[in-house]
Amino acid sequence: MMNNNRPKISLDGKWQLSWFKNSEYDTLNPDLSTIENIEKYNFNTVSATVPGNFELDLFANGIIDDPYFGTNTLKMQDFECMHMVYYRTFEICGEFDTANSVLCFDAVDTISDIYVNGNWIGETDNMFIPYMCDDNYLQIGTNEIIVHIKPATIEARKYEVQPSTNAMKYNSDSLYIRKAPHMYRLGHHAENSFRRYLAQCLY
Repeated sequence: MMNNNRPKISLDGKWQLSWFKNSEYDTLNPDLSTIENIEKYNFNTVSATVPGNFELDLFANGIIDDPYFGTNTLKMQDFECMHMVYYRTFEICGEFDTANSVLCFDAVDTISDIYVNGNWIGETDNMFIPYMCDDNYLQIGTNEIIVHIKPATIEARKYEVQPSTNAMKYNSDSLYIRKAPHMYRLGHHAENSFRRYLAQCLY
């Protein structure tokens, strides 16, 4: 059981968000384990807020129109095959026990790889549950964290569809991907609804 009396470092606040097409991912096969690596690819990048979602970050930065206005939500389909990479640095002071720390995610939507200081520490594949990762790579001073969120529409294709299964046009991904049902409603494919990447902290 988690000791709630342990020192905590909130990672809410300002992050950076880079995004790129799945076709670029296949061609480049990018190493996304460090911020230096991410920035050398010159992906589209904006400031982002956590907790939050990428649509509102793109709107706040003038990349897209208001997704809640008119038929703008349909334009979000342009992003359903995009990879989203959130990253930031944070500081750890001397009294923090880096040797016995846990990285906690309230929620990640949905499929992701997580890196700390260049090291892969875990993955997520279910937006309904929190995740806790033992983190043995923290250090006193400056640290960096990266969360590479993969497009669920692409990840769903990795599963074999059995002959007895059935789904509608906009919810076939839901057969295998653990996302909220409302994200599959007509006009909102899996990656169109708000991709939440919520409050995480270190214990």
